[in-house]
Amino acid sequence: MILKLNRLRSFVVLAEERHFSRAAQRLHISQPSLSQQIRALEGELGVDLVVRGSRPTELTEAGRRLSRDARGLLAQARAVTERTRQTAQGKVSHLSLGFADDYRYGFLPRLLGDFSIGHPNVYLRSQVGMTGDLGEAVHDRNLDIAFITPPLVPDIRGLRERALPPVEFRAVLPSGHRLAGAGTISLAALRDERFVLPAMAHWTGFFRQLARLFDHAGFEPAVFHEINDPDLLCNVVAAGAGVGLATAGSMATQRDDLAFPRLVEPDAEVAQVVIWRSDDDSPLVADLLGMLDARVSRDRVGPG
Repeated sequence: MILKLNRLRSFVVLAEERHFSRAAQRLHISQPSLSQQIRALEGELGVDLVVRGSRPTELTEAGRRLSRDARGLLAQARAVTERTRQTAQGKVSHLSLGFADDYRYGFLPRLLGDFSIGHPNVYLRSQVGMTGDLGEAVHDRNLDIAFITPPLVPDIRGLRERALPPVEFRAVLPSGHRLAGAGTISLAALRDERFVLPAMAHWTGFFRQLARLFDHAGFEPAVFHEINDPDLLCNVVAAGAGVGLATAGSMATQRDDLAFPRLVEPDAEVAQVVIWRSDDDSPLVADLLGMLDARVSRDRVGPG
């Protein structure tokens, strides 16, 4: 089934005006024409969208749902139309990038914000993924650039990389935990805890370093829950399922229901690199790398 955009547009206006006559005036069509469009849309969907005879016009439950969804569809359609026109006029370029979970917070969102402001006619597409998948996507030209946790296993030829500042591990503790008020703790202090951790089967640099930390602390964690999504991991810990470990860049650390003490272990951090194709001479990739250098330099000096 393909819904006609003009009918969706008419329905959204009716949902906003709650009056057939005013909606028709706003659409610059007759009221009978608007009524026909709404009935045709209802016929396509096989549901009633408005309560007949209501004053002002009331939407059914299905109508209220469609009014919310249709606004998003129409916004997407406008964006597609605008990008197509700008591309035809040579005004739009595209840049696709990927990133591992450890980049969700920290410098990367700010970098992308800076890049978008400085390149208003560039269409950005971002996706999150595992390091190996991101490396293959860059190699296969499905991504232009990726922010990963090294090493790439197996090694992928034809890529360049640039080292970035490492990201630190943090303990994730419920706010009522005995160590929640400590700024720093030793991992060994959590020896007897129930752990909520990412699945260690993903053998990337993150998980290698995590395994090394526990080995140096002298114990194997009692893992009772494996969760690969960092935000969900935090929510489960906050609900009392145990304690966790994650990188500071993978989660929002400003929460009242959790504490995120640093670890005293000197190697409690994960390396980070950015990768791109060796033969990619795209000025957009070069611009992003230049802005990345500037952003990293500012962050080393202080907030900016």
